[in-house]
Amino acid sequence: MTVNANFNLDNSAYTSASENATVTEGAVTIMSDFHLAQGGRIKGYVSSGTGALPNTTVTATLGVVTYSGISDSAGYFYIAASTQADAYTVAPVLDPMQTYSTLPTSPLTASLTVPGATVFAGTITVTGALGTVTGSVTDAGAAITTGVMIIAS
Repeated sequence: MTVNANFNLDNSAYTSASENATVTEGAVTIMSDFHLAQGGRIKGYVSSGTGALPNTTVTATLGVVTYSGISDSAGYFYIAASTQADAYTVAPVLDPMQTYSTLPTSPLTASLTVPGATVFAGTITVTGALGTVTGSVTDAGAAITTGVMIIAS
């Protein structure tokens, strides 16, 4: 099982953490304490150039530490990260056929120094964006629950 601390950033002044635990019936499981760093959120917008680009993974990196978030249906992403004096480099995770540009700076950076604050990093515009297929598959009007392979070309 996974134990989460500050799940879904209920308190945005701290980062979140999780740890796996093995629980045995009838036994007491002892886990180490969670030590949550002070944190905040990095917010930004992902666009295809003509509108919001949802479901795009975006990372905030500082040295070897990387945090990530996914853009929502309106194109906004939120990344929970610890407060640092240095600036995080913010970039999308894309297919090799895609490229991107950022505003207001390139590379896009964000500094979190105030616990609980949300900092707007900027806008990421993805070019060569892959398309998406949406809809439903039914059989005689009833939803198919066993799985369906859909091929788009």
